[in-house]
Amino acid sequence: MPLILKDENLRRALSNPMHPIYRGEAFKKAVSKLIGRKVVTVGDIVTMEYIKSVSSPPSVAFVDGFTKRGEKISSPLLELFEDYVEIYNERGEIDLELISEALSQVAVNFQEGIPTLVNVKGEEDMLALATPIFFSSPLTVLIYGQPDMGAIILELFYPVRDYFTSMLSHLSPHVGMSK
Repeated sequence: MPLILKDENLRRALSNPMHPIYRGEAFKKAVSKLIGRKVVTVGDIVTMEYIKSVSSPPSVAFVDGFTKRGEKISSPLLELFEDYVEIYNERGEIDLELISEALSQVAVNFQEGIPTLVNVKGEEDMLALATPIFFSSPLTVLIYGQPDMGAIILELFYPVRDYFTSMLSHLSPHVGMSK
C-alpha cells in the first residue's frame, strides 16, 4: 500500500533544506572528500554533478530523466553504471512494498560495491525519504537536490535513519491500488 504525502505542513517541511546546501565549488570540494565512501544520489542534476566532480558514479543513483518536474534531461548516465534497475513511483508517494521488491537487487549491489542506476518512472524525489531504510550504514552518504538552491549532503548513520523513518510515518496510507 503506497504512502502518500497529503499533509501540507509536512510537504512544506520537506521542501526546506535539512542541512547546509552545497553548490558550485563548495559542492565539488565536499564530494571530493567522499571518495571511497558509499554514496547514494537522488536526482538527475545531482547525479551528473557528482559524477563530473569525482569522475566516477555513486553507489546508487535515483533518476527520472527530468528536472523541476518537467524539463527533460538527456544524459549518458547508463553507460557509467554496472547495473540498471527500473521502478515506478507515483508523484508524492512512496510504495514501500513495491519499492522493497524492486530495490532488493539494488541493495545487494550496494553491499557488493556494484554501481547501480535506478531509473524511476514517475518521481524520484520522494525516494530520498526511503533511502536510509535500504542503504543506511555509518559510511554511507545521501546527496539530493534542493531545486534552485543546490545539493544537500547527509550522512546516513542510524539517528538519521530514525529521523527519516519518523518522516515516513507522517505519510498517509492510500486505500486501494496504486496506478
